[in-house]
Amino acid sequence: MCGVSLHVQLIFVLTVIGMTGLVSAAEAPKANWKAEWDKVVAAAKKEGRVVVAESGGAGAETRRLYVEGFQKQFPEIRVDLTVSGGEGSIAPRILTERKAGRFEWDVLTGGTTTPIEYFLPAGVLDPIRPTLMLPEVIDPSKWFGGQIDFADKGGNYVLVFGGYVKPPFAFNPKLVNKKEIDSYWDLLEPKWKGKTVLHDPRRPGSGLATVTFWYGWGEKGKEFLRHYLTEQDVKLTGNYRQQLEWLARGDYAIGIGHNNSVMQEFVTKGLPLAQVTADDIKEANYVTAAIASVSLVNRAPRPNAAKVFINWLLSKETLTAWSKATGFWSRRTDVSHDHLDPGLIPKLEKMSSYQLNYKEEWVEKRVEIGKFLNKLIK
Repeated sequence: MCGVSLHVQLIFVLTVIGMTGLVSAAEAPKANWKAEWDKVVAAAKKEGRVVVAESGGAGAETRRLYVEGFQKQFPEIRVDLTVSGGEGSIAPRILTERKAGRFEWDVLTGGTTTPIEYFLPAGVLDPIRPTLMLPEVIDPSKWFGGQIDFADKGGNYVLVFGGYVKPPFAFNPKLVNKKEIDSYWDLLEPKWKGKTVLHDPRRPGSGLATVTFWYGWGEKGKEFLRHYLTEQDVKLTGNYRQQLEWLARGDYAIGIGHNNSVMQEFVTKGLPLAQVTADDIKEANYVTAAIASVSLVNRAPRPNAAKVFINWLLSKETLTAWSKATGFWSRRTDVSHDHLDPGLIPKLEKMSSYQLNYKEEWVEKRVEIGKFLNKLIK
């Protein structure tokens, strides 16, 4: 550096050193992440298993993915999966065990009502963000809207990785021409009296989500519910499979609050079932998380296996398989939706028009809605 002052030379050298430091700092997280991930996986293998509670009534393909799909990638870690939903909830069991000093569970998946209504108030959950380790999981650009979504107000406990715009109803195509119904108000026609079966909205599930959406219309929605529940001889069931079996047999023509995972399973078997999508109905609709939320149970006996399962679940490969197994939309932007009906996929530009009734502010209305329903349902 002839002709350049010692002062300038010193500044140049320090600048280069500083830039080198910045590059190292940028690369360091990758190296640190890999080393930390390997430690967690090794510890998870020593723990030997992960115990998962699924509260959304997952179908057979989803159950197979959670168990066989995970163990194919991590054969040393067994998955013990318990699926509830429909007729029963896993919440009372977990809460009773914890009161007795038994801490058996590691991860909770399923809908958002159970963790928000039962587990958050009881202090059962730990913040899930610290468990996210894979670069492809923590990168916000990989997620719809440029951020990871949460159902709880604080954005800490109930992570939502998918869902869909809820199809207004399922039907037996031998009994219903879907063009006959392009508005929810058409369900009040006399011809459908005694012909609809609703998943019981007095318990967590798709029936409650649909009724929450109607209730969200304000007085107009309450008027609709009064007519529908008191005049249309609506059959209630707490069993998703039973609801769709009744439709397939022709016992009922229309099913509201049906489970899409079970629906997909039955359609694959060739049963006469179909559904309308939000694009077929005049009114706006709601986005549901369906069975696409995951939470970390605190005091988990196998914390490392829980971390591995959660990161595996939120990866591109797993959510691609999950979307195909469930027929639900993944919030990951790098997961193809080509296999889905476009009417199921939320549009970013329409998000302000959807009711996001998997969010805590809507789940909290369950008690209020329940009191209203109890006056109508005898």
